[in-house]
Amino acid sequence: MDIRDFKGVRIDTNRIEKHEQDLANEYILENDVVLELGARYGSVSCIINSKLNNKTNQVVVEPDERVWNALEENRKRNFCEFHIVKGFISEKKLDLTALDCCLGGYGSTFIENKDTNIPSFTLDQVREKYKLNFNVLVADCEGFLEVFFDENPGFYDNLRFIMFEADYKEKCNYDKIKNTLREKGFVKLLEGHQNVWINLAYHAPENIDLRSVKIEVNQGKKQFLHISQLRILDTRQQVIVPLLINASNPISDKSNKHVANDGTTAVRPFPFIYHSQSDSNAFYEYIIPNTEIGSIEVYNRLDCCTERLADFTITITKKDKVLAQIPLTSRLEQKFKAFITQTQYFEEE
Repeated sequence: MDIRDFKGVRIDTNRIEKHEQDLANEYILENDVVLELGARYGSVSCIINSKLNNKTNQVVVEPDERVWNALEENRKRNFCEFHIVKGFISEKKLDLTALDCCLGGYGSTFIENKDTNIPSFTLDQVREKYKLNFNVLVADCEGFLEVFFDENPGFYDNLRFIMFEADYKEKCNYDKIKNTLREKGFVKLLEGHQNVWINLAYHAPENIDLRSVKIEVNQGKKQFLHISQLRILDTRQQVIVPLLINASNPISDKSNKHVANDGTTAVRPFPFIYHSQSDSNAFYEYIIPNTEIGSIEVYNRLDCCTERLADFTITITKKDKVLAQIPLTSRLEQKFKAFITQTQYFEEE
């Protein structure tokens, strides 16, 4: 990906907005229709667009006129087709302040100003212009999100997924937004500076039979294990993307690392289980599509637990019915990783 600023200088996308790019790559689905509040130079916008089957099913909003030309050039340079709204989505007349905050303007934020030269558009105007009904919101809008939802309270009801950055907390009541998301049936997958919420009702409508499967790591010999991630693969060893709905003590951690398949370290954006001696057995609870499970990979943290996989077991249950219980064994040639090779098919009840 080649992203350049308004001076034509290439931006280091492996450093700037890297976490946001990773989250977009992980959670955006091919048929999503995306509204992005705050595009800046488009590094996240281009990742989102690369995931979409219909590249025009994305509208990005950017009020800073200094970056408009660069955003258009980055769209073209990276073969993207998202629409650009040059201004705000708001019923108010707004302007920008703190124009040079954070790397030359990434932290610029809104103020009310009836004499502003920056145009504002209503959400209905944007929908009508592009003939799109959004089901995903990605927001990095420097404290504007509360205003957006206050002006468009019904927008929650159309969303399957929302990702937002919790910046300018003195201007935006993020607790209010999170409480509304809970009331609307959303489940939190990640919380902190970056936040990811998914609407379970959208993912599991009544006419689709999805199942909640609990995968639990059982302690052995009073030992404990620090788990960073579980990965579920089908019988062709293709990664299954389940919906995480519950976990034991899920936390965010800056050192959220595990060993990748090729033996190198990688950083995953998921919440993960930090399993200490004081915790009960660690578990993930997933909604998994009707699929034949080939293997489950267990990753523990790089800084400890090298030889602690021995004497642990994995128990897979559905509604308290044990579907499989398989021992973990430590493999010296594959440190930090153990495989469950027993196939377990989740049949309908």
